[in-house]
Amino acid sequence: MVVRPGAGVPGLGGLPTRVNHQPAVAVFHDGDPFAVHVLGTRDGHITSITHVMDTWIFEDLRMDR
Repeated sequence: MVVRPGAGVPGLGGLPTRVNHQPAVAVFHDGDPFAVHVLGTRDGHITSITHVMDTWIFEDLRMDR
């Protein structure tokens, strides 16, 4: 099952990206940067999810406005 970031939440959306060579999702609320969720993986399984709830990371990912 795949759930899109913000599924069921008006104004929330996401874009796939990578952080430190790990899969991640950049989350936007009403088009504005909101958070990044980084997935830690091992052997094809998600082992952790790190939430960066600060918009400074969007500059590092070159996703700022």
